Amino acid sequence: MPLKRGGQQSGVATVPGRYCIGCGFDLTGIAPRGAPARCPECGREFDPVDVATYDAWPRRARRARLIRRVAIVLAVLGVAAAFFPRGWAVARLTIRAPGRPAAEVVRTELIAPGWLRGLTGARYPGWTTRGEPASAGGRAFDFSATATRVTPWRRGGGGSLRATADADELAGLLVNGVRADVDNAAALFETVMPGMVSGGSYGVSIDSVRAVGTPIPPQSTILAPKK
Repeated sequence: MPLKRGGQQSGVATVPGRYCIGCGFDLTGIAPRGAPARCPECGREFDPVDVATYDAWPRRARRARLIRRVAIVLAVLGVAAAFFPRGWAVARLTIRAPGRPAAEVVRTELIAPGWLRGLTGARYPGWTTRGEPASAGGRAFDFSATATRVTPWRRGGGGSLRATADADELAGLLVNGVRADVDNAAALFETVMPGMVSGGSYGVSIDSVRAVGTPIPPQSTILAPKK
């Protein structure tokens, strides 16, 4: 089917043409008679050799392109929002063992959206850093973890836990069945981070168990999510 004026076929522009910026009138084939050339519809001036003085596409085609671009942007933003992290969880292990340099290991993980965790069980990646404690003083063993949740309507919530012990309690100390040692930090973090990033609430600590006069069983889980 032959193209219509301005490169249109069946009323839809398929190739660039020449249209009035003011009213959208099809200027294709209009040759200037003297200077300047004017739109027969509204009288707006244009120069056939200067593309800045007229539109290459009719208003309807430009509107359709704009709608498509907006739809694509909204779709991309929607996907990004659906997968955007819902917060973060941080676990920190500090060991000040006698005869050894003090060390601190920190594990940070992003919290995946609830729908993704429920559908696939996926956890977002995390990273671990190791260095010296920020302060020289403190308990020989200090293990803590917190989760911060961020949603469009609120920030906060999530689980938290902390366990501490003195130097004379380090020997043979197990936390959730894992020996309390910097070299076992990854395994120790793994006992609590899945619960932290999935919304688990923690509360039992070594100090609270000792406070009520109950000895710590060597193999017991002393930090556990509440049901």
